[in-house]
Amino acid sequence: MKKVLKTAAAVLLAAAVSAVGGSPAQAAQGGAHCWLNVSTGAHVCHRSFAEVISDLSGDRVRLGASAATVTDQERAEIAQPARTTHGASAGSGTYVLATVYADAGHAASGGTYTFTGSSDCDTNPDVDFQVAVMPAGWNDRISSFTSYGRCATKLWDNTFSGISYGYAGSSAYVGGAINDRTSSIQFN
Repeated sequence: MKKVLKTAAAVLLAAAVSAVGGSPAQAAQGGAHCWLNVSTGAHVCHRSFAEVISDLSGDRVRLGASAATVTDQERAEIAQPARTTHGASAGSGTYVLATVYADAGHAASGGTYTFTGSSDCDTNPDVDFQVAVMPAGWNDRISSFTSYGRCATKLWDNTFSGISYGYAGSSAYVGGAINDRTSSIQFN
């Protein structure tokens, strides 16, 4: 079953929603950390990646304040349906799809953006979720990513065309051809 986001409308909706931690546009400033539900357009920004993970896991997963990456056990816990505790609701039955990082090596210091959806990715070779326009402040900014659950991530330098990287479960560095060039993203 294909779950394709009507991204232009959803990203505009996400930009229009005011959330406790700020707007997606603020993610470009000061290494902020945000999440976006690609199915509903709901989003929240926080001061740290640890706050995003705590929020999306309903406080089941608590990372150290300076944590840049997650352990395999934490990845499994994060992949469970999200139960946000702060700000906007990710929605019942929301799943974490992937986190993208502005820096290589999954370093959260430069900022992160975590994408969620209405379900986990399935095992079919189709696109389960996609974002045709990166959230404000995240166009041409991704250097690494981590996928969750059954999802794999694919980065594109244009809207689902041109240079691409993936589908992959994780990448500590996306390589010179696509580094800081991602304009759209797909999850399978």
